[in-house]
Amino acid sequence: MRKTVYFSTLLGVAALAFGGAWVFGSLEQASSEPMSPVESIYYEYEQNHIHGLGFHPAQQSLFLATHFGIFVLQNSELYQLGASRDDFMGFSLHPHDPDVIYTSGHPRRGGNMGVMKSSDGGKTYEQVFTGLQGGTVDFHSMTISAADAGILYGAFRGRLYRSLDGAESWSYATAEGLPGQGYCWGVPCLHADPHDPNRIYAGTPEGLMRSDDQGDHWTEVTDGRAGAVVSAGVAPNDGQVLIAHTQHYGVARSVDAGSTWESASAGLELANGEAVFQFVFDPDDANRVFLATTGDQVYQSNDQGRNWKKLLGVNWP
Repeated sequence: MRKTVYFSTLLGVAALAFGGAWVFGSLEQASSEPMSPVESIYYEYEQNHIHGLGFHPAQQSLFLATHFGIFVLQNSELYQLGASRDDFMGFSLHPHDPDVIYTSGHPRRGGNMGVMKSSDGGKTYEQVFTGLQGGTVDFHSMTISAADAGILYGAFRGRLYRSLDGAESWSYATAEGLPGQGYCWGVPCLHADPHDPNRIYAGTPEGLMRSDDQGDHWTEVTDGRAGAVVSAGVAPNDGQVLIAHTQHYGVARSVDAGSTWESASAGLELANGEAVFQFVFDPDDANRVFLATTGDQVYQSNDQGRNWKKLLGVNWP
């Protein structure tokens, strides 16, 4: 059945003109023809779904990486970005350079795209990495460090990949103690700590994992109290503040780096089995955080997760 999508006002998003180009992810096709709003992520392909989420504060825009290309939600209007209809699974916006986007996944024709980089805000992409030791990759989860934007990670087929030079070269992280499986389409859901360039988190069936040496060694943060963890995010103003989707507490918030948790789910309406696979903080406003679910819902909180407002949701007739 066709999914019907409803939009809520994007809280705190300033109105912007769409007549001309803007620096990050210009809302123009490669032909420079202005783009028009679309009714939903399903306007071309009913089987579309969301794989990744990103927010850029300079343009107050929320980016949705999907099975059929990238969309931008801005001022409560949805736009398709560029001409690509590839399957973008791994997805990372550069935290400081407004033109750079890293992606991974599957070309529309099939196969693995490796890592692709856009330097023009998502209009065009070039392949910067194919794989190691003759293999190919399509990262099902990616993350970039806001503490050092040269550091990127990707997860694929039980291996953790790491780049320390802005995706120019890659190696395997040792990943000792990190489960090979997770809830981001079979791999751990990764989130680089925005304060410490050596620290990265991962949501796994064994709990919330953390590495303090760029992915080589991992320990479980909550000593099993949260149960399995789908995904997590770290507040940009305080590395002790975490938000996660946990087995025992639901969507929850911690102010002591995961030792204790409190519910952070007021306003969320998740179906049975629906999971939050990504949290994204506004780097300029630590109270504002977004989440995306496996049910193609997107929510925003203006109080660091205590209350949520739906931005994009679906209804199955």
